[in-house]
Amino acid sequence: MDYAVRASDLNKAERKAPRGSLVSMRQVVSRHLRGLLLASGLLGAGVAVHMGWASQVIILGSDWLSRGAVNAGMVVAQLDVRGAHRTDEDMLLHSVGDLLGRPILSVDLLAIKAHAEELGWVQQAHVTRQLPATINIEIVERVPFALWQMENEVWVIDQAGVKITADAIEEFRNLPFIIGEGAPQAYKEIADVLGREQQLMARVSSLIRVGDRRWDVLFASGARLRLPEPGGAYMPEDAWQRFAMMERDHQLLSREVAVFDMRQPDRMVVNLTDAGEKDLKNKTTQADRST
Repeated sequence: MDYAVRASDLNKAERKAPRGSLVSMRQVVSRHLRGLLLASGLLGAGVAVHMGWASQVIILGSDWLSRGAVNAGMVVAQLDVRGAHRTDEDMLLHSVGDLLGRPILSVDLLAIKAHAEELGWVQQAHVTRQLPATINIEIVERVPFALWQMENEVWVIDQAGVKITADAIEEFRNLPFIIGEGAPQAYKEIADVLGREQQLMARVSSLIRVGDRRWDVLFASGARLRLPEPGGAYMPEDAWQRFAMMERDHQLLSREVAVFDMRQPDRMVVNLTDAGEKDLKNKTTQADRST
């Protein structure tokens, strides 16, 4: 609904008004304008109304709006927070400030949104006013995707590599564990590659980002698989697929091998464990004696 108040209409009203009634006429018009602005929602816009009187201009600014909202009982009496399953509500309310009791039309919704989105779990916040007295804060939280270790700190990160929290890490111990600089940003791509061999992937304990260029895969058995850098003719997915096939045929992970180096397309280089080297040495000695 649109409302328009013209200066000419006010001037006509003044000319017709008896002497001594000018102030009361202005008071009536002022009250009428407040009612119209409140009804139409223009209070939130900070409207300036020029009355047309010789030396008077009534400006409806933020102070007027705040006083008008208070007089109309439009102050924040309730905060409705939804979607904050992992987000600490006390931290959320502290971050957005003390809103209760403030004129609802003076509340800065964009500032509340920005402060809420500074919290680790909050991916997105939607903030709205529900007149006369409620501020709604709807939270979209980040989804834990992996654990990332950098130096001596371990963080829960989301799929985009954003750090969420370093608290209560034990709750997320079943997430993939990645290590090294650049690992959060590069993990999704290698996770898609490893996921093509689900049985082998289930035996992975962690992934190490090497020089922010390539990955080493650590298995629960303690063995390490060195994958090639992406971007060449021989890709990480090629090496991973080859290793999965060799594991199915020869049970490589049950052998005394510390490192499987598959960075070259035409060979696999292995480093034995101490027990493997000792066993190999004994077998070599026995072979020499038999000859």
